Amino acid sequence: CGGAGVRSGVSVGPRLSSARLGSVRSAMTYDGDWLGGLSPAEDLDADLELAARRGVDFVIDLRSAHSQEVLSLEEAVEAAGLQLVAIPFADPPVVEGVKPPFGGIGVSDEAINAVRRILNAPGRRRSLLLDENGTRSSMVYAIHLALDEGVPVAEALRGARSTGLSQDGVDFVRSQVERAQP
Repeated sequence: CGGAGVRSGVSVGPRLSSARLGSVRSAMTYDGDWLGGLSPAEDLDADLELAARRGVDFVIDLRSAHSQEVLSLEEAVEAAGLQLVAIPFADPPVVEGVKPPFGGIGVSDEAINAVRRILNAPGRRRSLLLDENGTRSSMVYAIHLALDEGVPVAEALRGARSTGLSQDGVDFVRSQVERAQP
């Protein structure tokens, strides 16, 4: 990704911003990447074709394991000429008898690391990150922006909040950025 360099603590370059991508819920874009919530089934094919026309090469599926089982994206993604990268372990770990942190809306460390590897791959192409409603995608992308693109956390979160990200989601992003920084 072209990335937003940082100079004197002020971001220069692209910003995470709301945009329309057919019926994709809470759609956002940053430097050619797109993220949001899965389109209604009747609009999915057209929305994936639109994403391909806008330069997207692959779809990163961050939906819950249950959602991936109920509705496979493989056929629709392939029909649009895109590649699918399903992240089957995106759900945060559940420990019996322990209340999940951040209201249970987090994402597993493995999923965050897998998406960051994809987004940071040399010569990588444009992505569309999808989940059920755009929250998980915006959290993972905000973490990527803060850790890998040099975007200040507050700025990355400003864009993510426009998807309706709760305070638990904001706290989750901040904790992941703090955890990953040396």
